[in-house]
Amino acid sequence: MRILLISAAVAVVAATLVVGYRAFWLAPNDTVAVNNRGIAYAKKGQYDRAIEDFDQAIRLDPKYARAFYDRGNAYAAKAQYDRAIEDYDQAIRLDPKSAPAFYDRGLAYQAQAQYDRAIEDYDQAIRLDPKYTFAFYNRGNAYQAKAQYDRAIENYDQAIGLDPKHARAFNNRGSAYTAKAQYDRAIEDFDQALRLDSKHASAFYNRGLAYQDKAQYDRAIEDFDQAIRLDPKDAHAFYNRGNAYRDKAQYDRAIEDYDQAIRLDPKDAFAFNNRGLAYEAKAQYDRAIEDFDQAIRLDPKYAPAFYNRGNAYQAKAEYDRAIEDYDQAIRLNPKYTFAFYNRGNAYAAKAQYDHAIEDYDQAIRLDPKYAFAFITRGNAYKAKAQYDRAIEDFDQAIGLDPKLALAFVSRGIAYFNTGRFAIAAGDFEHSLYINAAQVYGVLWLHLARARSNRDDTEELAGNAAKVDLKTWPGPVLAYYLKRIDANDVMAAARTGDAKTQREQGCEASLYVGEDAVLRQNTDEATRLLRQARETCPPNSVEYTTAEVELKRLEK
Repeated sequence: MRILLISAAVAVVAATLVVGYRAFWLAPNDTVAVNNRGIAYAKKGQYDRAIEDFDQAIRLDPKYARAFYDRGNAYAAKAQYDRAIEDYDQAIRLDPKSAPAFYDRGLAYQAQAQYDRAIEDYDQAIRLDPKYTFAFYNRGNAYQAKAQYDRAIENYDQAIGLDPKHARAFNNRGSAYTAKAQYDRAIEDFDQALRLDSKHASAFYNRGLAYQDKAQYDRAIEDFDQAIRLDPKDAHAFYNRGNAYRDKAQYDRAIEDYDQAIRLDPKDAFAFNNRGLAYEAKAQYDRAIEDFDQAIRLDPKYAPAFYNRGNAYQAKAEYDRAIEDYDQAIRLNPKYTFAFYNRGNAYAAKAQYDHAIEDYDQAIRLDPKYAFAFITRGNAYKAKAQYDRAIEDFDQAIGLDPKLALAFVSRGIAYFNTGRFAIAAGDFEHSLYINAAQVYGVLWLHLARARSNRDDTEELAGNAAKVDLKTWPGPVLAYYLKRIDANDVMAAARTGDAKTQREQGCEASLYVGEDAVLRQNTDEATRLLRQARETCPPNSVEYTTAEVELKRLEK
């Protein structure tokens, strides 16, 4: 019985197939039926089976535009955009008034980054259907991809006018406003997108970016938190939250987020680069270099990774390796102002001042308003004892940024080293007017006043009250106030890691040596100043000043 039943069942199926086969050629609407079955398969994500049905529908009726259109959609879903475009072309030839065919061909071109051709198709779709909301929306996306943000916004406006509940249009218009640095308008759009769709992860993410650009890092982090809750696998959200924490100098939390971003996307060169920056900020230069290495392996043309690795090598005093990296960064980006600037710093650290000046020259050519480049070039001229040229550069820096205390201190030291102590005192005094908490300005003002034969006892005490005497170089100031002796200063210099101790020891020798000059203790001054010359980097203020003072003592 069971076998018979199975046989009967087979017979029924066979009969059904035969009837279906015979009807296939007889019913005029079977092309539509086969095509509709393809559409059903496509809706289930079974694109290969869908394409088989669309193929069959086309064989049955080579002029059936809908089958070409639907097959194009299936190929587009498989990211086979060239084949999709071929089918949309044929659908349009058969039905030139099909707005959806132009629209979807536009999407295919957009997926291939052929934005102009995409826009042409959206234009035609809109001409055929002036109320085609998604055509306006995606034309806006294409213009945004071309960085034509005003035209993008016009299209998003139109899409929103047609559909005021189009959350994605608000979101993307917000992104266009962000790109134009109109952050408040952008945030208004992201707010509206979230009112329409409270689970719109991209809107939280994009609003976070806008807050981050406004330096409102806490609000940015809140939005990235929400984006991550909605989409825990969004590597970009972790990456940008890491950036926000790094901007807040919370480097450990930043590193945790970069770690997660890298776990989600191990090929993200940006995440490795920025994690390297966080390690560099923690003075963990070797770990930073490992991350920059990986960023470079992932993207050998990523100029910032070479630049940042160069900075890490420079922090380790490995100047030749730093210069190699700056060279590569400049080869990749010949207009990389900061790479020229920091390569100049590396050459200056090697006492190759002519090379340094060439690089500062180039940095200034690329950015004529780069005040720090004028300061460092001035310092290089100062190290070459070309004080007039140094002072010209410091003048220029001050003209560009009259509130830059460092420029006044640097010019003041140039005047000090040329024996123009009263003029130097004026610069140091002005630097403290800009920033009263900078200890070096207080130290140099005291030295300049003393060399001008001015009693600055009250002024020194008043300035000292505004700074931290416990943190280096505070102990030097405490010594000038006669609260501690020279041995205490030297002991304070011997704190911190080896690099810090070298730097502090150099400064202690110079500043205590300057006090010995004031006390006319030539032997002690000579000993300490020679010690400063031997221990200070050749490009440092302390080295240059020690050289000058020793020559004065020799006279």
